Amino acid sequence: MRAAQAVILGTTENLGYMSGALKDFFDRCYYPLLDRTEGLPYALYIRAGHDGTGTRRGVESIVTGLRWRAVREPLICRGDWREDFVDECRELGMLVAAGLDAGVF
Repeated sequence: MRAAQAVILGTTENLGYMSGALKDFFDRCYYPLLDRTEGLPYALYIRAGHDGTGTRRGVESIVTGLRWRAVREPLICRGDWREDFVDECRELGMLVAAGLDAGVF
């Protein structure tokens, strides 16, 4: 993570919060990354069965503490599964890659 130029965080909405896997990631790396990755560009996508509000709030509070910088509003894939969720996430990845390539982030 210390060498990353940007990061894309993805999670499901689990009981109004982020997935256990993403929470575990933050639990393991928060303090080792604190003050070492300030300003790291990040993007977030949430696969939400409901509205994703609690999940978004939980992730944003952690990345605020890390002082990471969002490159866009979170992508929230709400409701029943739709195939276009895959395309939306792919576009998010391309946006981050293009921003890095262009030196925007």
